[in-house]
Amino acid sequence: MPISRKCPNCSTWNGEESHCINCGEVLDPELIRKEKDKESPHANRVPNSVDIAFHKMKNSKWLIVRVLFWIGFSVWFVLFSILSFFIALIAWTPG
Repeated sequence: MPISRKCPNCSTWNGEESHCINCGEVLDPELIRKEKDKESPHANRVPNSVDIAFHKMKNSKWLIVRVLFWIGFSVWFVLFSILSFFIALIAWTPG
């Protein structure tokens, strides 16, 4: 049995299309959910100065700045990986 959806915008009945034939409104519930996820409050936040600085370093035209960024990022990642391992080890052992 085919699916029929009524467009909430123009009240046109559509078949199994994901968008309305008449007005182009999204009818597929999965697509509507994905669009709402894109409009999350985290997407509209203003980046702080640290985020802007890291973004500029990561996309810098100077090779030395990009290399320093990736070295710093790698050191940060390794340190927090080791720290996470020890925290998990402490939490896993009794006491």
